[in-house]
Amino acid sequence: MKTILDYDFWYSLTQYANEIWKGYFSEEEMRENAQVYLDEWEYSIKTKELSYTISKCLENLLEDKACNIEEAIDFITKIKKEIKRHQIKEVD
Repeated sequence: MKTILDYDFWYSLTQYANEIWKGYFSEEEMRENAQVYLDEWEYSIKTKELSYTISKCLENLLEDKACNIEEAIDFITKIKKEIKRHQIKEVD
């Protein structure tokens, strides 16, 4: 089953994180981070357990959701939908 959370999705999230979470990453670093997120996501699909990196990302997004940041809500919705679709266990 193919995921809709492709490189472009993770790159968009990386751009968001760089701006909102004050990452101060260069363009090259953002591309690298997007690839790390994608690799971690694919690993999560394979193992059926959410990786630490993706868990922390979701945790940060949930903090932004509490501040009513619409973009964070959109990212969370897409990630949670795919977690359910791929039957990935979320770790506490």
